[in-house]
Amino acid sequence: MVAFTAYFDESGTHEGSEAVVVAGYISTPDLWQNFEAKWREVLAEFGIAFFHMADFAAKKQQFDGWPEDKRRACLSKLIHVVNDHVIASIGTVIPVKEYKDTFSEKANTFVGGPYGVAAWACMISLSGMLDLIGVPGQIAYVFESGAPGYGQVLKVFRWNEQSPGDKEQMRLLSLSFQNKREFCPLQAADILAYELYKYLPESGQPTRYGIKALTDSPRDWGYMDIAELEKWARILEIRVGMKESELVSTAISSSTSQPAVLISIDELRERWHWWRAFNGQVSPKGQRK
Repeated sequence: MVAFTAYFDESGTHEGSEAVVVAGYISTPDLWQNFEAKWREVLAEFGIAFFHMADFAAKKQQFDGWPEDKRRACLSKLIHVVNDHVIASIGTVIPVKEYKDTFSEKANTFVGGPYGVAAWACMISLSGMLDLIGVPGQIAYVFESGAPGYGQVLKVFRWNEQSPGDKEQMRLLSLSFQNKREFCPLQAADILAYELYKYLPESGQPTRYGIKALTDSPRDWGYMDIAELEKWARILEIRVGMKESELVSTAISSSTSQPAVLISIDELRERWHWWRAFNGQVSPKGQRK
């Protein structure tokens, strides 16, 4: 069975934020290993120990005093490393006010908050897209250890893991939390989460330099509007009321039980690209189609 690893980070979990974002990348262990070496080469070239997008954008800490051409060169090289080694990117943006207006206390208890919903939506989208492009395999998830939504991610993962059917359909292999300074793929996810936080709630058209460069790899980015949040809330309220025995699904995804298929990274990207081309990327308002 093919194994994938997906690294995710967040943005907008600070007090007063208007939206919460969970975003990241999926690839194979071998590609991530190559990614790590190339990423560290760029860090060494620019004399920095790690990359933190918020510090970079604010021109502080390691990036204090950098001229614009150096800033552009560094970010461009890092994003180039990302685009060369990932299969695809995934991201979900949830407006905080709409979430609070839509989710009852009962539904909110199930996921812990908007971070949990965003993380869960990303997991569902990743497994669904692997189904649609006909690729078997499970996904090991890695999230940033210092994120305020740590407990929310853990809650939704464990809930789905307890149901054999959901675990199989969502391709859940494992969940871990790691230090972003030490794990380079989490630094890449940090760039994506930051950029989606800045542009996606406002417009589906990528105009910022960073977000435009990140569109070079296959992607599924979405902004949950009020209608989609209401749908999630209704489903969660029903599910919270179910007995544990009713949560065990008997439906097993046939795609995840297939024998392992060796697929090149180019073929995988092509399948993903054409599926997105026929089904659309992001609507003008930023909502998922």
